[in-house]
Amino acid sequence: MKFTRFMSLGFLLGVLAGCGDAGQGTSQVPVGNAAATTTMASPQLFRLGEEATEGCGNSGCALKFTLVKVSECTGERGGETLPPGTSRKLLWIEVETSNAYDASTLPASRFTQFTAINPTGVTKGAINPTTPGPCAAKADRVGFTGEPWAQGRKYSGAVEVFLPDTATKVVNAEGYWQWAVQ
Repeated sequence: MKFTRFMSLGFLLGVLAGCGDAGQGTSQVPVGNAAATTTMASPQLFRLGEEATEGCGNSGCALKFTLVKVSECTGERGGETLPPGTSRKLLWIEVETSNAYDASTLPASRFTQFTAINPTGVTKGAINPTTPGPCAAKADRVGFTGEPWAQGRKYSGAVEVFLPDTATKVVNAEGYWQWAVQ
């Protein structure tokens, strides 16, 4: 009986020792032919205009992402019916990929799919419409083409969302990047 108790305690201590950096997540992100280590707090909060990065190593970052601004529609207001308690908005983004960028490990959809958080911390599911609406001019749309981003390129444009009226933040990068919108 004592052996089992000590064995369980030893196992628990071993697990806890492995979780010593629970506030800091370190992930191996393949970049080109080499693996680069990225460490990011989970989650990171950014203000509009601040740059977030991913896949950084000695030779720079594979991806740089900035949520520049939130605006009203610049085009027509057609498309899908708005869910109750939301407004149709455009999230204007700028993206830069380096020659180390790999679309298979850092797909564009990870960064153009958003959720929202209200002041009490409640997360709303995906806020992107299922089809592109006319809220942004076709030339300005980012995130609906389904085409992967290419290496060594810059992209900028708008991602249409149904932003909940109570949202204070939008979240992308699978929950790691939060952007204050109010």
